[in-house]
Amino acid sequence: MIEFTWSEDVKLDGAGFGALAGTFLPLHCGGTLVFDGSGNFLHMALVMPTEERRKSLLEYADYLVRTGNIGMADGSRGIGAPEAETHRIRATVEGNCLQLQRNAAMRHASPGVRRGRPG
Repeated sequence: MIEFTWSEDVKLDGAGFGALAGTFLPLHCGGTLVFDGSGNFLHMALVMPTEERRKSLLEYADYLVRTGNIGMADGSRGIGAPEAETHRIRATVEGNCLQLQRNAAMRHASPGVRRGRPG
C-alpha cells in the first residue's frame, strides 16, 4: 500500500473573512495505491483538488467567521498560547498560511457561543 499527500493553497479573499482575509488555507489532497504481494495493482483511491472542494473549504471558512467560531491566536504570547476568549477553532498564521486547530475544551459548545457569554 502506498499513500501520498499534498496540499494546495486556497486564498481567503474578501473583507467577509475579517482578520483571515489575504491568508491561505491548505486544501489537503492525496491518494492510496494498493498492490498485492506480487506487486500487481489492485486498487486506487484519489482525493483531487476540485473546484467543488475549494468552494466547500471557502464556505467553511466563511461559516466559521460569520458564527464567531474562529479566533486568531495571539502570537505575542507564543505559538500555541491559549487566547483570552475561547473559540471552537483557533487560527494561527505563519507567513500568510493559515492553520486551523479545534479547541477540545469547546467541543460541546453551541456554534457562536463563547465560554461564559452568548455569541
